[in-house]
Amino acid sequence: LGGSFTPVLGDTFDIILSDSYTGLFSNTLLPTLPTPGLSLEVIYADSSVRLAVIGVPTGLADKKDEDNIPKHFSLSQNYPNPFNPATHITYTLPRSNFVTLTIYNLIGKEVQTLVEEFQPSGSYSVNFNAAHLSSGVYFYQLKVVNNFVETKKMILMR
Repeated sequence: LGGSFTPVLGDTFDIILSDSYTGLFSNTLLPTLPTPGLSLEVIYADSSVRLAVIGVPTGLADKKDEDNIPKHFSLSQNYPNPFNPATHITYTLPRSNFVTLTIYNLIGKEVQTLVEEFQPSGSYSVNFNAAHLSSGVYFYQLKVVNNFVETKKMILMR
């Protein structure tokens, strides 16, 4: 499928790379961004490449909305900590991006992925229920593609 398309804020697109010699799976897509203030960002995540429409459409955001946009990426300490069996994890995004929030055990094995999606800028709170896990130390990590990675420790105490 070739041609053009008109993405909107928050859209993401998977990109299929092809062999330039054979042209296998070769398609050309030409994005059109009719709204001023939007742009396309190429996101490299593990073995995939995505396009994301980012920005604030010119004329659509007022000053009040701009004041609520976080100034920087952050990952807060979970609350409560220690916890049994549930806790809240909060984080902020100053701009739209692909976000992954993952829980790991003490030896670094992935236990659960809580968030794995494109999210607009803002503040987020995620509830983590560890009823299925044993007591101990766990880590949670926020990855924002090409921008931010932070890991924090939490304690599940039964």
